[in-house]
Amino acid sequence: MEFGFTHEQSSMGDAIGRLLQDLMPFDAVRAGADRSQWDERLGAALAETGVARLCAPQAVGGLALGAVDAVAVIIECGRHLAPWPVSETLLAHALIDEAQAAYLKDADPGADEDCAMAVSLGPGLSFAAGPAGRTVNGVLPVVPWAAGVRWLVAAVGQDVSLSVSPQAQELVLVDLHHASVRVDAVQGLDLTSPGASVSLQAYPLPDDALLVRPAREARNRAALLAAAEALGAAERCLQLTNEYLKERMQFKRPIGTFQALKHIMADDAVRVESMRVALLYAAWAIDAKSEDADMAVAVAKSYVSDAARTVAENAVQLHGGIAYTWEFGLHLYLRRILRCAAQAGTAREHREMLAAALLDQPFGLHPAAAFQI
Repeated sequence: MEFGFTHEQSSMGDAIGRLLQDLMPFDAVRAGADRSQWDERLGAALAETGVARLCAPQAVGGLALGAVDAVAVIIECGRHLAPWPVSETLLAHALIDEAQAAYLKDADPGADEDCAMAVSLGPGLSFAAGPAGRTVNGVLPVVPWAAGVRWLVAAVGQDVSLSVSPQAQELVLVDLHHASVRVDAVQGLDLTSPGASVSLQAYPLPDDALLVRPAREARNRAALLAAAEALGAAERCLQLTNEYLKERMQFKRPIGTFQALKHIMADDAVRVESMRVALLYAAWAIDAKSEDADMAVAVAKSYVSDAARTVAENAVQLHGGIAYTWEFGLHLYLRRILRCAAQAGTAREHREMLAAALLDQPFGLHPAAAFQI
């Protein structure tokens, strides 16, 4: 079986890549780093492409495409350090059904149907009983993009666990403009995706704001998209380093001809290809509703989190002193990779889940674990 993008999926990714390159080339991204807002032109252009509703159900006007299609798009977003919540918005709209779509329209009639959204599936929020029904309380320390959007999809319930046992969590839509919600901008590690802390105190929860999708499904898709974004950034680091090694001269010859550097580049090329294969299999497993989808996602997210970081760190080393300057901007790719590695479960958390699942297998290693060996 061959895992790869179809011609249509590749074309879709290329189209998003060209749009990002035209509207937000790297110099513009670097100049806009550490700002609390993003370019509205980019948001409008991305909305026109339909990327927000790429995986949304057809019942709410979406294209109902699969995880593999989403990965093709999000890899390009990582490659170009897209300063807009593409993966978060795509995921949020994919989780919304007719009831939530009607609720959003009633609550915010002037909002665009493809409005940007934030997502937080980490711990911090819990339910409480209120006079008019359930309320939500808690604090989310850092939520990427929360300062610039109105709606947040959040997980509420017991502490997040990647164990194989079911999670006692529910997904809810939170109106960040509600009086019981406080949003404070914070500076996170990734300067190209501004974050904010979100505090909820007795936030009233209408029935229509409760999403029916299970939290584990949302967590798997969030982990997959975070890994795809990290892969895109790592691919760009490898490409930039390859170009630099061909141009930088030392002892009257390109430093790319030095054997030690060749070995590093070869290892990183293998890492990038391995990341791509693991990611595509996990996306396929989600689309096919395979019984090993949880494990495949755990393999992909844990491997990509570490391998992408290694590729980015090697890129910094091989670029020499210039890579350590603020103006050069290579650190922005590393920051994006580190932020993605921390989202939807760290490498350690996913490996713990994978180990628990493997120990429960009576006939040895599961095929989905092959990339970890």
